[in-house]
Amino acid sequence: SAEVQIGTGWLDAQRGDLATADAVWLSAIEELGRVLAIDPAHKRAKVALVEAWASSSGCARQLGHMEEATLRLTRALEANDASAQGPDDYEARSRRIEIVQELASVELEQGQPRAALVKLREARESLRKLTAHDPSNLGWLKSASTADSNICRAFSTLGDLASARAHCAAAVVIAERLLDLQGGRSQSRFHLGVEYRRLGSVELARGDAGAAVAAFERSRRLFAEVIADTPSNAGATLFLAKAQRSLAAAFLADRRYDAASESVRAGLETARTLLRSSPANAIAQVVLAALQELEGALAAARGDARAARDSYLDAQATLRTLAGRGTDMKDALVVGERVARCVVALDARRVCEVARVVP
Repeated sequence: SAEVQIGTGWLDAQRGDLATADAVWLSAIEELGRVLAIDPAHKRAKVALVEAWASSSGCARQLGHMEEATLRLTRALEANDASAQGPDDYEARSRRIEIVQELASVELEQGQPRAALVKLREARESLRKLTAHDPSNLGWLKSASTADSNICRAFSTLGDLASARAHCAAAVVIAERLLDLQGGRSQSRFHLGVEYRRLGSVELARGDAGAAVAAFERSRRLFAEVIADTPSNAGATLFLAKAQRSLAAAFLADRRYDAASESVRAGLETARTLLRSSPANAIAQVVLAALQELEGALAAARGDARAARDSYLDAQATLRTLAGRGTDMKDALVVGERVARCVVALDARRVCEVARVVP
């Protein structure tokens, strides 16, 4: 029954019904706790408990509760270590790596790149040993790509763009290989889209807007292909909105204002579509606010102070809905601080100052 609940929770989450998914997973955790209280050695229940804690952590993350997400991942790690049957239990070792990477990813989102880098290097070294044992294991290859991608994020935050690009390029190579090995499956296209978006972010930070546009456009197309296959895929819809926003930022940096405006409009439509089906998705709300911020920057670049101010006020209104739900997302605070500075500048009639800001 608990295993069925876990599967049902995934279906709810894919549709964007995060509140129901969260309730289902927490119910599964309670049931598995009762099973293990009766039979502490129940192997399937132990493994299912790991999956339930890890799945529920992803839900907490999307709802904007990062501290709760960290707590649930810690519980998943404890449950996984309790389920391991020794050093030759490769499934448990693989699950541990995935959980550690998720913990590091939360730390990155909360502005803790050094702590994340320690975990990610540990994960990458563990994956090196696992892939040496079985180079054809596609799950381990994907984890290796994700590890390089997250290490790229950490180095980017720390300002080491050369190291960031090297790790991102390695992640893209592995993701391209996975796409070939899996015959173009939606899951592998989604993963490759994530890596190209990361590559575009590094190229934009390095000042190469043309290379960034190319990477972001590839990412956008890959997410659009996934949605064409599964229109109800909330995760792909969220990442499509992120890619459209990133592409618009690259166009703006390259002073291609018409292309940037078109990408912003598409991103706003995508984000609003997702929020209509998943209004509690805090990450989607931050993406919407970032798109509204970018819309304001474009208006300022064209000298339209009134339109710029309206867009920034829209972004502030979007972020206030998150504050009302008690979220603790670093990204929301960062966007909010940038938007507030731009509103102050516009109120002081310093539109040129705002026009120089590329979010």
